[in-house]
Amino acid sequence: MSDYKFKNKAQKATIKTQIERLPNVLCIQLKRFIWMSDYGAAIKKTEFVEFEEILEIEDEFVSPKLRLGVFN
Repeated sequence: MSDYKFKNKAQKATIKTQIERLPNVLCIQLKRFIWMSDYGAAIKKTEFVEFEEILEIEDEFVSPKLRLGVFN
């Protein structure tokens, strides 16, 4: 995030989400909008998004405890 402000001061920030426990069914919402600063608006991407029936979740999105097999 390049426009994050803390105490009225611009800061560089990142958002990180990690999965702590895997559910039987995982619902993922795809954000299909692009912010167009020239227009001051968000534009929806209309391209079709294709993905496999079985989704492989890479280690960077999984908590260290789950990677080590601490949870059953």
